[in-house]
Amino acid sequence: MVMDKTPTPRRESERDGPDRSSTLLIPTRPLVEEVRPRPLAVLRICSNGSVQDTVRIKRPETIIGRAKGCHVRLELGSVSRYHARLLLQAHEYVIEDLGSTNGTFVNGVRVLKCVLRHSDQIQLGEAKIYFFEERECQSKSPQETKV
Repeated sequence: MVMDKTPTPRRESERDGPDRSSTLLIPTRPLVEEVRPRPLAVLRICSNGSVQDTVRIKRPETIIGRAKGCHVRLELGSVSRYHARLLLQAHEYVIEDLGSTNGTFVNGVRVLKCVLRHSDQIQLGEAKIYFFEERECQSKSPQETKV
């Protein structure tokens, strides 16, 4: 049998004698759960000057490349089979080159690993990818809520 450890409301007069106020004590509980933002990423993939696809990133690790096993597949000869990966680390997205032949560029600068910011331009071979970050509010689960 599980017992509720919430104190029973008592009148102050019951604790402190008959000459005290009869204000009802109410146990304190959080009225609003803490809400924290959860980052979401959207990739707008462009090739030959036009938007080819828009992909919403929902996983903490996303592999981008030409191979069939990649989460985001770019069927261009200038893109390596496993070109780069997108990682969610400490509420930020990071792009990391996976040893590609033609490199990974962010805003025109070749990078091995780089934190991405809203509207950054990523270039993998001939593909230009625009990174957009959104924030979605997510309530903490009850066991994470600090009282």
